[in-house]
Amino acid sequence: MGSGVGIIPISDLIVSPVNGKITVAYKTGHAIGITTPLGNEYLIHIGINTVNLKGKHFKVLTKEGQEVKKGDPLVQVDFEAIKKEGYDPTVMVIALDKKNDQLTFFSKDNVTIDNEIFKIN
Repeated sequence: MGSGVGIIPISDLIVSPVNGKITVAYKTGHAIGITTPLGNEYLIHIGINTVNLKGKHFKVLTKEGQEVKKGDPLVQVDFEAIKKEGYDPTVMVIALDKKNDQLTFFSKDNVTIDNEIFKIN
């Protein structure tokens, strides 16, 4: 699939980490795919096994084909409800088809949209 990072969310709003085009927007809200103008593909996967919720606690704010900029809202999530249902809320940001040695990772706590979490070499 690729390499990336897991982030424990502190906000119920998931925003785009990059400028690009939405290539996949699951109706369930658990995952969004973005392709940048350079052709790099990213998957934002919200929670672990949350596809099983079938969209419950997710509100998708974007659609396939939409252009987004870094910081644009993608999905509103009720993480407290997800945790109460027994799911792990970790948000994964994955650079598709990239290996660890193709990325430079930046160690950060309290990640915000202003932080770079990794870059493709």
